[in-house]
Amino acid sequence: LSSIMYNDNACPPVIIHRMIELYLEDLDALEEKYSQPKYRVGDLLKEIENIQSSIIRLIENDKYKNIIDLHYCLLLFKMYNFREGQLNICRRLKLTQELLQIYMGNEKIDVRNVQQAQKNFDNILEVCDEYGDQEKAVWEQVLHYFLDLNVTDFSGNNQIDECIHKCLANIVNKIEENELMPPLKLLQIFKEYNSKIKYDIIRNYLVTFI
Repeated sequence: LSSIMYNDNACPPVIIHRMIELYLEDLDALEEKYSQPKYRVGDLLKEIENIQSSIIRLIENDKYKNIIDLHYCLLLFKMYNFREGQLNICRRLKLTQELLQIYMGNEKIDVRNVQQAQKNFDNILEVCDEYGDQEKAVWEQVLHYFLDLNVTDFSGNNQIDECIHKCLANIVNKIEENELMPPLKLLQIFKEYNSKIKYDIIRNYLVTFI
């Protein structure tokens, strides 16, 4: 398939899509193997990363931009749980809700990895910054997400709690700057959550309208 793709300027979509699927099948097999501790060696991880990079290069190749069906590839990436591929296509297609679902999915936050949690939180806010002007409702959506997290028990991990409070403060600031929500509605939303919320996060916004 590779020889057909690279030598045929009019390569049919079915060939490219099949090549992507073969990559995903190989990736799936390697990740299954890597999930077993005895196989967690550097060479295997490098092989996984190489296949992931090959898939991304393929879908970003200008030669195939009018041939590859990105919606079909997104379906494949979901089937094989290829997260980086999903993120790549969702950004290119401006699928805001899909992006947020990936970042705000059901994956349990690892309290031992504060850095990874913070990175994921930053990605959520980045999506809102990028697309929130066109889809203002995303700010209320992520507000509820972080308020839900705020009532979650992270076994006393103050760093995770601090990350969440910072994100909430950033969201409230954005809502205030762009007048995305009446202050009383914001207060009502906060009151819905029996949580550890520090109300100074919204105090300034409320005072402005008193």
